[in-house]
Amino acid sequence: MAHDQSITQETEKNSSNKTWEQALNEKSQSLNREGVNQPASTSHKAKGVELLLDKILQTSIRLPMLEITFDRFVRINSTSLRNYTADNVDVEIESMKTERFGDCLSRIGAPSMFSVFKVIEWDNFCILAFDSTMIYAFVEVLFGGRKTPPSLKVEGRSFTSIENSVVKSITEIVLHDLSLAFNPVTSANFQLDRVETNPKFAMIVRPEDVAIVLNLKVTMDTRSGNIHIILPYTTIEPVKKILSKPYIGERGSKDPNWTRHFENEIGKATVTIKVSLDGMPAGLKNVAELKVGKTIMLDKMVGADWDIKLNETIISAGQPGKSGDKLAIQLNDSINLERYKK
Repeated sequence: MAHDQSITQETEKNSSNKTWEQALNEKSQSLNREGVNQPASTSHKAKGVELLLDKILQTSIRLPMLEITFDRFVRINSTSLRNYTADNVDVEIESMKTERFGDCLSRIGAPSMFSVFKVIEWDNFCILAFDSTMIYAFVEVLFGGRKTPPSLKVEGRSFTSIENSVVKSITEIVLHDLSLAFNPVTSANFQLDRVETNPKFAMIVRPEDVAIVLNLKVTMDTRSGNIHIILPYTTIEPVKKILSKPYIGERGSKDPNWTRHFENEIGKATVTIKVSLDGMPAGLKNVAELKVGKTIMLDKMVGADWDIKLNETIISAGQPGKSGDKLAIQLNDSINLERYKK
């Protein structure tokens, strides 16, 4: 009787589990038919963990000096693009955020052009992305288009050779200005490697890797577009400590107060000066046989200068003498600290 009851309970449990799984599958299928991608319960948990990790990444990576560098870059680049287009160009930062590399490329979407460039000193790659609206705006301005907002959206075609040339020219200007902006912080030379139109061919790191994305809005009268600078976190790893600093002073600047303080404190330091007559190499057996009254022959001639040493380094030379009841030495040469530095 008890055995039959346990079998019945197990059957009801399996039936309830099956009913729950069927209901979940039916709900998932209905959502998929409606165009909604509904993950399973484990995917819900994984998605929550991913969101939490993304939030941690956004709050943990703080690079104050990089923000200052980008502000300097925007000012420099605005002037350069005005000179290049002979038009009123305004460059401003829309946002600077941290996100996964694959999500960033998916957000930019197509049609777009991706200029892959290399940072020589960091030995790694970054990306400069232009959306289609920005590319068409530059082409119209450079080739004398009317100063009206573009009413035609060109989709489903590849970019022409003229548009490719314009993007390469703008990329060279942006990379030059970016190098000037980084120069006060750290040396960085940016070199264009290639230009891609397919995001798959612009994969310089893994899609799940973290990247810092600077979104720029470029406005030219009634036209506007977006430029995106993508710096993978692995690329800026060599200079992460420098970019993490809140402030970097001018190179070569000195505080006279601290200089005088160090000079005074160093002048109070105590050192030991030794006067050496001469020395000679000797075997251990000969040293063991030394006795009272035995003569040691030196290589130095009578009347030669004695060496004055500081930390076993010869800094000067002099003649022995007498001062009162004590031995003394008179310097025959000035103190040469250059040899001591070596």
